[in-house]
Amino acid sequence: MVESVPIVTEEAAREAEELKVCGNNFLKEKKYVLAIQQYSDAIALNPASHVYHGNRALAHIRLEEYGSAIADADKALEINPKYVKAYYRRADANLALGKMKVALLDFRRAAKYVPNDRDLARKLQQCEKAVRVLQFERALATPKEEIIPAYTKIVVGESSLSHIFLSPSFLRLPRNSLGVTDPWPCFSSTRRGHHR
Repeated sequence: MVESVPIVTEEAAREAEELKVCGNNFLKEKKYVLAIQQYSDAIALNPASHVYHGNRALAHIRLEEYGSAIADADKALEINPKYVKAYYRRADANLALGKMKVALLDFRRAAKYVPNDRDLARKLQQCEKAVRVLQFERALATPKEEIIPAYTKIVVGESSLSHIFLSPSFLRLPRNSLGVTDPWPCFSSTRRGHHR
């Protein structure tokens, strides 16, 4: 089902544009709640403008309302799939939520449209690095079921060595100059090694 595009009168479009300008001013003054209200009023008058949704997404990001920012960026992209700022803002919001792979996709999409944007290139590079680090950490991570607790018994054939290491006599063994217990004092006193 195709959604019908609402008809916007010239007066409504002009008023919406004035609200957007006012919202931009509030954004510059770091009055993000007021900016969101202005953009919301502009969207009510002209819901077909991708710019209003994109600007409101930025205000949501500044307030750390990342879910709302993503929703606005999605709406802006639904209206105009080539709106680069919406990709950028959705990527920023996803990055803040720790969704690095999703953010990376949006940074790459934005970079296709504006490959010479330095700020975008820097963010893309940072995100790629973060994803590589995440993949590296996952590759090195040991699954919980494979972790063997330190107090596990060591079984050699039929005999168990855990009684040696946990016995009171083991705990009273002399320590070397580094403070490390020598579990085999009988061997350390004899200096027999390989002789030629």
